[in-house]
Amino acid sequence: MSNDDNIELEGTVVDSFRGGRFSVELESGNLVNCVLSGRMRKNYIKILNGDSVTVALSPYDLTTGRITWRHAPKKHKLSDETTDNIGSVDNVENEQLT
Repeated sequence: MSNDDNIELEGTVVDSFRGGRFSVELESGNLVNCVLSGRMRKNYIKILNGDSVTVALSPYDLTTGRITWRHAPKKHKLSDETTDNIGSVDNVENEQLT
């Protein structure tokens, strides 16, 4: 079976076990037992609970998979209310004058 036959789905790591095994909840809500791919082990890529990952599943066994990619965590933007007063030159000058 070639890599083209694999089914790739997005999911979130729910639990981690010994030996590079993880429990991943797919976007569809199904839980899948997964292992790290060899490339990720070789490059010491760490996976934590809550990380979003790409899982490759075999069409013959949809209960086990292989984690092939760890997605970068999303960066949160500060709201406009908090950024209005931070680092403003006018606020610093006004505070120094009073």
